Formats: sequence, structure tokens, C-alpha cells
Amino acid sequence: MNYIIKHIYSNLKKLFIIAILFIFNNNAFAQYTISGKIKDSVTNNPIELVTVILKHELLTVQTTVSDSLGNFKLINIDPKTYNIGFSLTGYKLRIQNLKVNSDTLINVNLTSQNIELRNVTITSSRPLIERKIDRLVYNVTDNPALMGAAATDILRSTPLVSIDNDEINIIGKSGARVMVNGRLVNLSGQDLYNYLKTIPINTISKIEVITSPPAKYDAEGNSGLLNIVTSKQKSKTMYGNIGSVYQQNYYGSSEINGSINGSFKLIDFNAGLSYRKGKSRPSENSIIQYTNQDWYQTNIRNQDINRLNFNSAISFKINKANVLSLNYTGSFMDRLENAKARTDIYNKASVQDSFLLSTNIIDQQTDIHDFNIYYRSDLKEGKALEIAANYLLYDQAKDQELRGVNYFSDFTTTGETVNDRSTSPQNIHVFTATADYEQTFKKIKFNFGWKSSFIDIDNNFSYYRSIGSEFIIDNTRSNQFLYAENTQAAYTSSTFSIKRIEFKLGLRAENTHLEGNSVQYNQVNKTTYFKVFPSLYIQHALKNSNIISFSYGKRISRPGFSEYNPFRYYFNAYQYAEGNPSLQPSFSNNFELAYTMHQKYILTLFYQGVNNSFLQTPFIDPLTGLVNYTRRNVGKEGTAGVYAILPIKITEWWNANNVLTGFIRYENSIGPGGNNLRNNIVSATFQSNNLLYLNGKKTFIGSFDLKYKAPTRTYIFNASTVYTIDLGIKRMFLDKHLHVGINASDIFYTGNPTYNSIPNTISPIYSVIKADNRSFRISCTYELGLSKKAKRRDSNADELDRLN
Repeated sequence: MNYIIKHIYSNLKKLFIIAILFIFNNNAFAQYTISGKIKDSVTNNPIELVTVILKHELLTVQTTVSDSLGNFKLINIDPKTYNIGFSLTGYKLRIQNLKVNSDTLINVNLTSQNIELRNVTITSSRPLIERKIDRLVYNVTDNPALMGAAATDILRSTPLVSIDNDEINIIGKSGARVMVNGRLVNLSGQDLYNYLKTIPINTISKIEVITSPPAKYDAEGNSGLLNIVTSKQKSKTMYGNIGSVYQQNYYGSSEINGSINGSFKLIDFNAGLSYRKGKSRPSENSIIQYTNQDWYQTNIRNQDINRLNFNSAISFKINKANVLSLNYTGSFMDRLENAKARTDIYNKASVQDSFLLSTNIIDQQTDIHDFNIYYRSDLKEGKALEIAANYLLYDQAKDQELRGVNYFSDFTTTGETVNDRSTSPQNIHVFTATADYEQTFKKIKFNFGWKSSFIDIDNNFSYYRSIGSEFIIDNTRSNQFLYAENTQAAYTSSTFSIKRIEFKLGLRAENTHLEGNSVQYNQVNKTTYFKVFPSLYIQHALKNSNIISFSYGKRISRPGFSEYNPFRYYFNAYQYAEGNPSLQPSFSNNFELAYTMHQKYILTLFYQGVNNSFLQTPFIDPLTGLVNYTRRNVGKEGTAGVYAILPIKITEWWNANNVLTGFIRYENSIGPGGNNLRNNIVSATFQSNNLLYLNGKKTFIGSFDLKYKAPTRTYIFNASTVYTIDLGIKRMFLDKHLHVGINASDIFYTGNPTYNSIPNTISPIYSVIKADNRSFRISCTYELGLSKKAKRRDSNADELDRLN
């Protein structure tokens, strides 16, 4: 009997080994990976967009370019002797012999050189959309339709990104957060919008849609992170630019901006200044059908906005291994909003009963100061330490005048009038500190890190009622809300390869303590929770250079401070919104399986499951019978879908980058009346970014962008079809120093969805919010000091063609 068992065991073991060999292909064990990091020999900074060419006996085996961190990788390399070359404009060509008999790590330092180039044209450019192991990269500078656009407009145009009512999401998912140069912005809603507008429009180089963030990044954001990457100093000379923008929405606005950059021996610096003055006119129309009445509401908000932005950075190269950087961004904004609303009230016989005229005047001043210090030390080969600290000070003063008069249908007053005021100063202080350590042991790279985050917010809302000619504070409508959040996080990750399979394992632990204090209600809520967030990436390079990758990550979405605030914010004398101090965070599990063909065609399957999701929900106030809004946890939701990235070169001068998404979403939630809601929604999106090179030198470029979103549903609201069409042209003059762009965005004004409530969930609601996004824009930028060194393809490319 034992002999039989041993015999079966032996044969099963052989079958298992044969199966493993079959899955990974016996030839896989004879192929390796060449990878490494490319840096500047003087500054020790990583170098982006270096061309790497591998050749064997005069034949090109593979080519690639380095990423923003200087990393490059060549896969499926047979064991042979090669020549490998590294080339980039402004750097000396480097060629070396390389014998490959195992996975090989090369760290390369390139030496800069001054080369005068005449009559040389650009022969290649980055793709508009790139796919990496954990993110999608949208190269903003390559799309003329976005010249002169604001950061929020650029996010609206980014593939897989959706913005509805100031909520930024990844399509088919919910709860995305925003980073700037890898640093999380701890703001949300209108506060986040105000911060994003501090980013100089001419410095944004790309948007990274990180659907599966590694353990190094915060676990915040259920559907992932959006990283806004600004351009960096790349020249050894002093240079700068000046520019202006005129934009016509409903009203006109204009902006002037300028920047200066320089590098002298061991110091790099840059500074920018911009001033924008303009006016916008968002509006909202809604119909609410109550039991005995129908309310037709129109609200038009005229906003005058003046904004001054300043940013500066200086970097000290202490030596080849140590760099210290200091950064500051400041923004000073004045916004005066004069909103006029009319509400017509009809009985069920369609006879007008009365109407309400109201005026809401808001005078708001916002000051933002953002300080950052960064230090990097390359200790030894394969070791590096990064330390950073950031302090954000966000001060806002808001004064509001709320006036309203109620009339009968014959224009005689009902005697109900409102003439009240409020003040609501808000102070937000955010301090973060991080430490990241990297070390390579043989073929395994380890990363360890720590982050401390402290958020303190003071929101003091005072409401004053008019009594005669005086204003007396109304304590029943006034409240001070104090909020404090402290998060301590630690992470570890490792990256290694087994033959043609690359693994990246990560684990992040976060301990969060928050406290909300509603002074008016004498209510203090404290919450502490510790959570662990694993992540996993597996990438398998096939023999035909195609790639299969899989990723998994657990995420969290925490309510913002305003969502915790239980105080009521009144839209008019009858309707309000309030927060909920009992809100709990939601958690998600995210899976992705992607197939990349020929390094450009991408097909990705994804699934997201969210537990304890929360959002703003309408409810019927039992005292007034009117619809108001609160925040609460509503239940579970899940999304399963697929997206495909299909770049097509239609002609030599016409490139189309297409992104198609389809998904099925289910919701199991609690309705406004406490009833259980189960929804299954099928939807799709399509985006096409088209670049047209209108002359041989590629100094005259056109663009045509289409974005389509099929009808969908969120909670109890159906959203209608949305599509936008954007057009743009850019022309470069004076040896590419002068850039002129003309753009039209959302030319048919179809980018605003209509919302309808689902029957039998609440009083029927119909609403359309127009964000005043249709615009015509003229932009002009003149670059200084770039004459013969920058943005050209140097002769190194020809040398590489003659390699060997």
C-alpha cells in the first residue's frame, strides 16, 4: 500500500513539474531582462526620455525610452553578447558591450554636452497615451487642444477620468484622489478645485491615471489616484517663457503668465507668476414634484474671479549623491458671486400658487501657501534615501448675504421676506512628512517607508438675522466645527523577476485617528482605526514581446471634514444641506488583468467592489416637507468592466488615440426612505484624441477630441448621455520660440448631464447643472533662451543607427 502511495506521489510530482514547464514554456528559461536607471553624471538626477537601443551583429533587437524616474527595461533577451547605446539631446552618446547570461542591471550616468544643431527637425515624439504596469499616462503637452487650459479642464480631457459636480472619479469607479508630483492633496470638492487652479497652466506635462497605486502611495481613494506631473528643469542654460490667454465662456477672462528657469553649477531654480481675471456663469435648473405642489427652480450664479499664483523652487546639488530641494506655491484669490434664483410654485392643477425671488451674494477670499522640502541621498550602488516634508496652509474668508421675497402669482408679497447674513472663516492646516528607503539585494529591490500626516481644520459659521436695521446672531443656525485627523502609515514593497515574470509585492499599514467637534451641538465624535492594505503586481512577458499583467490592491475612502460637519448650510430660506458626524470610511478591493500587444494596444479587464460606500443623499424634511440633503453610508456597490486603448495611425500626418470602456455596475443600498435598492446598470464611454500634423516640420498641429458617456445611474439618479467635442490648432513660429494656439471646448454645450430620480424612491427630481465649460480660447507663449540646445533630436540618433 505504501509503495502504491509513493508511486502515485512520484508521478503526480512529475506531472506537476511538466505542467509548470508547459505553462512558462521551456524556452523562457533562456531569456532575460536588462533593466536599470539613467542619471545625470553631475546632478545625479534621473533623466527622462533617453533612447536605449540594443543591437546584435548590426541588427536592432529592441528599443525603449527611460521613464520619468530614469528607469528603463528590455525584456525577452536571449543569452548573447550585445552592444547597447544610450542617447538624448544635450548628452554625450554612450555605447558599451554587454554580455547577457542572466537578468542584468545597468546603472548609467550620462555626461551633458553643448551641441549646436541647425536645420534639424523632430523625427519622433512621445505617444499621447502610454500604458505602464500600474498606470495610464496622458501626455498633456502633446495635445494642442489643451494649450492654455486650466488643470481642471485638463483632468476633464484625461482618458478614463470623469468629473461630475466637482467630484473627480475614474470611469466606472468612484472615489479618486488627486496628487501633484506624487504628493497627495488633502482637499476635496471646491477646496480641491481652488488648489488645482494654483498650478501654472504652462507647467503641466502629463496626467498619470494610477488605477492600481503601489504601497508607497497613500491608500486613500477607492478607485485610485490621479497624479499631475509638472515639467522639470532639463537645460544647463537660463531660459523662461511669457504667455497670455484669453478665454470666452459666457463671459470673457484673461490671463498673463511667465516663468524663469536656470541651472548654474550646483544650483537649479525656477519661478513662475500668473494672474487671471475673469467671470463665469454656472447655472442650475431643477423641477421637484411634491405631493401637493411642483417647484420649478432656476439659479444663475455670476462669479467674478481674480487670482494671483506664484510658484518657486530651488535645488542644491550638495554633491553627486545628495540633492536638496525647496519649493513654495502661493495663491491669492478673490471671488465675488452674485446668484439670482427664482422658484415658481404650482399646484397639481398647474395653476401658479406663488413664486420666490432670492439673491445670494458671496464675497470669498482664499489664500493658499504650500511649502515643500525634499532631500535625496544615493548612499551606495543600489541604495537611496528620500526624505520630504510638506506644509499646506489654506485660509478662506467668506461673507454671505441671503435675501428673498415671496410673492403671490399676482406679484403681491406674501409678507415672507429674508434679509440675513453669514460669515464663515475657514482655516486648514495640513502637515505631512515622509521617509523612503530603497535597496537592491542581488536581483531583489526592496522599498521601505513611513508617512505622518496631520490635518487641523477650524470652520466657524455665524448666521445673522435682520431685525429692523440691525443684524443679530442666530445661534440656532450658527456653529463652529473643529476637525483633526492624524494618520501614521508604514509600507514595504519588493520587486523581483523570475525568468520572464516580474513581481511587485507591497503592504501598507495605516493607523488613523480623527476627531470632530461641533461646538454648537456640544457634540464630539472620535474615531480610531487601523487597517492593512496589500498590493500585488505580476507581469509576464511573452515570447512575442506582448505582455500580460495582473494587479490587486485594497483601498480606503475617508469622508472629508465638511462631510462630517453636522451643521446645516442653507441654499435659501427653505432648503439646506448637512453633514453627518457618524459617517464611516468605505473600503474597496480592486483587480485588473491587462494584455498589452506590440507595446501600444491594451485590453484591460477590471473589477472593483466597495463596502460601506457613502455619498450625499436627498431626504424629505418632516417639518417642511421639502427635499434637503445629507451625507450617509448607503451600502455596497461593485463594477466589472473592460477598457481598450487603441492607437491608430490613420495616415503619416494623422494619429488617433482611442479609449473605449464598457462596464456593469451593481448597487445594493439603502434608499432615502429606508427601503432597500438593488440596481444593475450597464454603461459605456468612448474617447478619441486625434493629432493632425499639418506640415512636414510639425510646427503646425491640429487636434480633434471627442468624449462620449452613455447613460448611467448613481444611487437614485439616472444621468443622461453626455458628449463633448473639442477642437484645437497650434502653430509654432520663430524657430519654435513662439507658440500660438486656438481652441474650442465643448462646442455644442453638451457636456452637462441631466439627472432624474428613480420612481418610488423620493419626490420626483429633475435637474441639470451647467458648469459654463463651453469656451473659445486663444493662447500665446514665447520661449526665451532655447535657441540651439533644447527640444531637438541630436546626431546621437544617427550614431546609434550606425552602432557596431
